[in-house]
Amino acid sequence: MTETATPEVIPCPEEVSLELGSDGQIVFVSDVHLTGGGPVADFDATTELVELLTELGRHEGGKLLLFGGDIFDLLQAGGTPVEAVDRVLAAQDAQAVAAASAALAAVPDATVVYVVGNHDSALAWHPEARRRVGEAFGIDHFALRARVAVQTLDGRTVTVLAEHGHALDVYNRHSDPYDPLDTPAGDHVVQEALAAFLGRSLRDAASVYGGTPECDEVDQAPLGSQRRAGPPTASAGSAGAAPDEPAR
Repeated sequence: MTETATPEVIPCPEEVSLELGSDGQIVFVSDVHLTGGGPVADFDATTELVELLTELGRHEGGKLLLFGGDIFDLLQAGGTPVEAVDRVLAAQDAQAVAAASAALAAVPDATVVYVVGNHDSALAWHPEARRRVGEAFGIDHFALRARVAVQTLDGRTVTVLAEHGHALDVYNRHSDPYDPLDTPAGDHVVQEALAAFLGRSLRDAASVYGGTPECDEVDQAPLGSQRRAGPPTASAGSAGAAPDEPAR
């Protein structure tokens, strides 16, 4: 599918409401920041994440997997939303996680939800990018946040509200998450300031250790197209619980 200059905007739901029985189990995972591999990819817990999802699938009660945002780092992957999604999905780490997630989704009494963050914010409004992620990972619901009514063993109902931490950060939250032109300050830091810094850092490293095609390629790429290196950018997922009221 060729993406046009003005892609169609079809918003995902603002919130999805779910229920989980007292025999249920929830796993919340966020900020994996899959970028499509390469010399600056820094997620090194693929095996552990796959094991976690596999173990959840073995649970005998209800099973709820909440991907809490920034599982994909579309800002760092670069290109259009569809190009960025395809780049990430082509990498071995994403393929392993996607296979485990899809296998879990196929298990009875299992639900997989993708809560959109800020580094994957295009999934909130871009239908084709969202479709490709959903198909690969077996996603049942996309939303900006998830509200889960959990039944406790003593008969109470506990409400769990899960959303990505950027929603509480003035520098990274969107005024309108469904507007493709709404780019918070944090997006510009990642795509412009940080990218310029990384280009210089990789060039300096190449001068010391010897150039590599990967470093040369990143150094010569247009500003904003380099992928992430070094410490993760400031974004976080949040999930909590309190009796009869949401927790953030």
